[in-house]
Amino acid sequence: MEPGGLLDREPVITAVGPESFAAAMAEQGARVTRVGWEPPPVDAHLERLWRDDVDAANRGAIERLLAAHPVLVDVQPAIEVVPGMRRGLVLHAGPPIESTASMPVFVVENRTDGNRAYSTLNEGLGKVLRYGAFAAEVIERLRWFRDVLGLALGAAVRETGGVDARALIGQALQMGDECHNRNRAASALVIKALAPALAGQDLPAAERHRILAFAGGNEHFFLNLGMAACKAACDAAHGVPRSSLVTAMARNGTDFGIRVSGLGERWFTAAAGTPVGLYFSGFGAEHANPDIGDSAITETAGIGGFAMAGARRAPLHGADVRDHPRGEPGLPDPGARVSRHPHRDRRTPRDADRHPAPDQYRDRASRSGGRPDRRRSREAAPRLLRRRAPRPRLGAPG
Repeated sequence: MEPGGLLDREPVITAVGPESFAAAMAEQGARVTRVGWEPPPVDAHLERLWRDDVDAANRGAIERLLAAHPVLVDVQPAIEVVPGMRRGLVLHAGPPIESTASMPVFVVENRTDGNRAYSTLNEGLGKVLRYGAFAAEVIERLRWFRDVLGLALGAAVRETGGVDARALIGQALQMGDECHNRNRAASALVIKALAPALAGQDLPAAERHRILAFAGGNEHFFLNLGMAACKAACDAAHGVPRSSLVTAMARNGTDFGIRVSGLGERWFTAAAGTPVGLYFSGFGAEHANPDIGDSAITETAGIGGFAMAGARRAPLHGADVRDHPRGEPGLPDPGARVSRHPHRDRRTPRDADRHPAPDQYRDRASRSGGRPDRRRSREAAPRLLRRRAPRPRLGAPG
């Protein structure tokens, strides 16, 4: 099959197992072929593994997670707010290995239980420290974070009385984000909340412009704040005796580790895998480091990948794939560039209904004398809402 061929036709789904699987897909308009097989009844040996005390503990841990109310309350230098922080100490989320003390961090407080979580500010994409870049512009940006951006954000957060991260995540999910790889709506919402206070600060006009331009041009501006919110919620669910709920997932470039609510501070680790993906020109998998990062805390809390079915497609970021060999599955020919708007290029008729591209709106306007066909949009809305996969309910992020 040619790359992308699967997406150029309406899928026919073969459903094996409980009828509820097939019925859920049929309700969304999919063509479903049913296979007359269901899993055998639960074996008596498996039944004996069920523990009522573990089930009760998990319910208690989930209640704590859903009751958590993370709120951004400040932005401060790490050494002033992170417990145990000292100059010269470098921290990394995940299975412990020994942010510098001067880096500004988001301070997120769980208003239900009082615990706090912290995260550095997101640098954006491209040549940034978290991707291993070391250059004059990287250092200059980090110093600007320390001397200007962090102080300005902290003052704005305090002036506004805090930003309700739980409510903001709920709204962003409804707007098409999944709050891990796609943060467009969430970033716009947090900027909207802080912009008036930022604009009113006693800073040179050029600095106010740089702050707002940086935040507005960074689609992942919210990501680190969302991670701290998820961390605060998951920490609230940690420490429930006998609970098997996973409350942390992270990778440190060597190990992938999880923590379990009822098993204390112990990390359960395995070797981190090396990601399979696109690389910049001149680089390949042999140059890659094993997986590293702490953003899987979003999935731990139940959003991110678990909310992707209800999210809009996130465009690729113009990666240069010219050095990849011709014919490699899933990759364009050499000399091509990855589309920044894949939803315009590969859409089935149903996708086009669900996610019309901006060009379509312009076409509608030209056919209706310069006005969009609003009647058609209103008629389509109830149908689309019925088809769309349900998004997770939020008592907290997750």
